[in-house]
Amino acid sequence: DNLHQTQKHLQEKIGSNAAVLSHAIPSLCRIFPHLTVEADKVDIAQAHYRFKIVFQQFIRAIATPDQPLVLFLDDLQWADPQSLSLIESFTTDKQNNSLLFIGSYRTNEISELHSLTVQLRSIKSKGVLVNNVEVGDLSREDTNELISDLIQTSPCLTFSLTDEVHRKTSGNVLFVLQYLKTIYDEGYLVFSSSSKEWKWDFLSMEPNAIPNNTLQLLSYKITKLANATVLALKVLACLGFYCEDFILSSIEVGNGIDGFGCNNFISSLNAAVKEGLVEYVESNYMFVHDQIRLAAYSLIPEEDKGKWHLWVGHKLMAGMASSQEKTLFRVVGQFNRGSMLINDTQERILLAELNLKAGKTSMAIPAVVPAAYYLKKGIELLDESSWKEHYHLSHQLYDHYAEVQYCIGEFQEMNKALDEVFAGAKCFHDKIGAYFTLISSLNAQRKSDKALEIGIYVLSQLGEPIPKYEEVKSIVMVEFAKSKHSIGHKTDDDLLTIEAMKDKDKIHAMRLMYTLAVSSFISDPGMNCLLSLRMLQMSLCHGLCDASAFAFASYGCVLSRIDDFHGAYRFGKLSLRLLGASESKKDEGSFLPGIYFLVQSFIFPWVDQYRASLKPLEYAFTSGVSYGQMMFSMGSARAECYHAFQCGEELMKVEKRLKKYAKVFSDLKHRLFLQHISPVWQATLNLMGHSKNPEQLTGEVMSQEKMINICLENKRERSLIEIYHICSWLAYLFGNYELASRMIEKREQFNLSMGPCFLLSNIWFFDGMVALAVCHTIKTDKWMGVAQKSLNQMEKCATVGPSNYKHRFLLLQAELAFLLGENENAEVSYNDAIKTADENGFVQDQALAYERAGYFYMKQGKTSIASQNFCLSHNAYLDWGAQSKANQLRLFCRF
Repeated sequence: DNLHQTQKHLQEKIGSNAAVLSHAIPSLCRIFPHLTVEADKVDIAQAHYRFKIVFQQFIRAIATPDQPLVLFLDDLQWADPQSLSLIESFTTDKQNNSLLFIGSYRTNEISELHSLTVQLRSIKSKGVLVNNVEVGDLSREDTNELISDLIQTSPCLTFSLTDEVHRKTSGNVLFVLQYLKTIYDEGYLVFSSSSKEWKWDFLSMEPNAIPNNTLQLLSYKITKLANATVLALKVLACLGFYCEDFILSSIEVGNGIDGFGCNNFISSLNAAVKEGLVEYVESNYMFVHDQIRLAAYSLIPEEDKGKWHLWVGHKLMAGMASSQEKTLFRVVGQFNRGSMLINDTQERILLAELNLKAGKTSMAIPAVVPAAYYLKKGIELLDESSWKEHYHLSHQLYDHYAEVQYCIGEFQEMNKALDEVFAGAKCFHDKIGAYFTLISSLNAQRKSDKALEIGIYVLSQLGEPIPKYEEVKSIVMVEFAKSKHSIGHKTDDDLLTIEAMKDKDKIHAMRLMYTLAVSSFISDPGMNCLLSLRMLQMSLCHGLCDASAFAFASYGCVLSRIDDFHGAYRFGKLSLRLLGASESKKDEGSFLPGIYFLVQSFIFPWVDQYRASLKPLEYAFTSGVSYGQMMFSMGSARAECYHAFQCGEELMKVEKRLKKYAKVFSDLKHRLFLQHISPVWQATLNLMGHSKNPEQLTGEVMSQEKMINICLENKRERSLIEIYHICSWLAYLFGNYELASRMIEKREQFNLSMGPCFLLSNIWFFDGMVALAVCHTIKTDKWMGVAQKSLNQMEKCATVGPSNYKHRFLLLQAELAFLLGENENAEVSYNDAIKTADENGFVQDQALAYERAGYFYMKQGKTSIASQNFCLSHNAYLDWGAQSKANQLRLFCRF
């Protein structure tokens, strides 16, 4: 039952992402019998990020209220920064309250600048309760109690033994136990069969008979064992703290070193097990304590250690064929420790090749720190002639090393490796991987302009020149015309059955344009548009590849910008069909988050109901996090929250969505997401009654003035457009039409060249509502022009997507008829708007329509009907959760 429940939780939490963990947790295959160990291929930075997220989900699955988890890790002082970061990710997970993590470390081995200290401070800063329990040496009293318990003698009779033991060991637990065992073995502690009691005699002990510290004592004890056992312990010490038995079995045959035979190696290790120095657990031989391992290793003279490691490495390599991947790291580790003794050039090259293999295997897991170690070791084995004599090896070592250093964030070290590739590569094609790493690192450092500059250069070398920035705006329409011509009269099946792209240069160009399109999506819409059009043309002319589905979706976005909503919808559908047709190809999964984000935010809501996008956007968010596609993940989460708000979901539920995603991205240290959702979050809180001034975006989440200044300083025009739009909408909703019109004028200072459906349609609708409200006071050509433009846009929207926009178009018609004195038409349109909003579930727009109808009837002197509409509006606002708006309506519109 427990296994079935765990399997169910794992399936729910990680599903097919279990493959990401299969290398680190092979036993997952027992729970998922059909689990493939090959996860979707992504670059190492995304793979590293994805592993952290999926591992966090794995912990959530196995740590539940019904089955809480206690996880203990020892010797954290030796953990690398990436492992500590992984620990932080699940210990600070606010969605998991069923995990108790216990970690131990030696305080004398860390400082204030140690990575563990830094990580602990970070964990505490996130509000996690951390209890420090200092475990020191045993006191004299505790030592006496321990000894009394061990030899089953009254504590009052063991004080003299305790005094000597504590004087020697200072209460160090390991030292105490080993010291007692040693004096027993040496005959200074004996059990008298005649008196039936323990006796000890320290007077006859020579002053230096037994060493005075733990390491020396353990070394002394080991030397008293049989020679074969000593040799076995030395070999195990060379291999580390533990080693698998099937690997050790390869040392079974043949002669040893130092004159000892090695024909009974496993038997010799079993003798050490009986001595309590080693234990055999789950097919692994491991030292009982790391000090025992150090003691055994210290018995090898310093000048001979390299020789020992080489001998062990050769032994393991001889038996590596049967379990190559598992043994590889052991073999490479041994040879690396003895590499200073390898002078033969061919042997050094062989070891460099093994390090490359170990590095690439680590990257696939992904384990970036070990990968960096192996690749660097491989590089150190090269010499000045290596680029000439061993070109492929040198190129791969430096190329992969640069990629790993980018993932770790060591950009200076990355640049050194990239310089080697750029200087040593024989042709441009061999530099492409390095350029991808460089461009990704520049984007990670928010140097998108430099990334774009280098990317355009690389594209020109690949036969796809992109015009300079000054020419982009003028050439977009030309490129658009080319794209339309290339599509011509092709049917959907014609487009989907285009042959696969075979030209490697074109495939590289497509992948690079995808990378540049992602980075320029917000910062440079013109370049983004040009890149999207070029990707489509390449797909049509040179064949389909993994990035073509994204190109189709991007082209759909371009069509929506020119109000070709049907064409946009068609290419949105085609992109999903193309993605679905390629789901079996492991290297295409990383395009899914971007495609879903574009289709569900910029295309489908022009036609389909907003509610239909909520689940796909949530999936896009999850996939984006899994693949490290944070821009698309953030965009999908934001769109999901806006769509929930837009379709009339109860505000309390909307706020819950916003808070959930804010916590996720805060935990992931993506603070920018909070700025992107703050306007709609604060607006939601204002409507719910959690703000002193509901017309101002200032409260729990943000300060309107500060946020505007931040966006101005960072030239985030799209964010400014959104803030000013929400300000104008709130001002209108609360009856401040003068403020609403000023906010529209401020927003119009900026150009919204491309925006998601919810933002554009909202702007068109509320601009018209504000304009018509202003014209009731003073009718001007300017505001009448704004109103007419809004009506035209909303009419197009209502024609294509009536379930989302028809009621809003009807409400604008009613407001215009009200303004022009066409009372019969106004009354019909108000009633139609109210009915249509109700049919499609837009409670907030139904409330607004009731309210505006109330003002209309009040103007006609029909106070009873007006009061009835105000009452219905009040109730609808309450159903939506807009308490502050409902209160304002009750205060100013008596009913």
